[in-house]
Amino acid sequence: MDYYRIPKHKVVRNPEFKEVVYDEKRWRILRSLREEAKEIMSVLLKCGLKPITHGSIARGDVTRDSDIDIVIPYAVQPYLVELCVEKSNLKNI
Repeated sequence: MDYYRIPKHKVVRNPEFKEVVYDEKRWRILRSLREEAKEIMSVLLKCGLKPITHGSIARGDVTRDSDIDIVIPYAVQPYLVELCVEKSNLKNI
């Protein structure tokens, strides 16, 4: 019956927060991407949608290769989003 014993393991606690220090280049990238996201989200808001940011731009851990992830967290017909973007003359979406 010893083979049914559950071995004891020491619980290791990882800290919930970690201090991260970014250089000025990283801050510039983050500011630039967030400004662009604000422009896109503003357009979507004017169309009655309620977008949120997601991914690296929301967390702040961007790189020069990061994209802008914007989510509409509820069901919406894709053509409504496309129509909104078309009317706004936003480029590169």
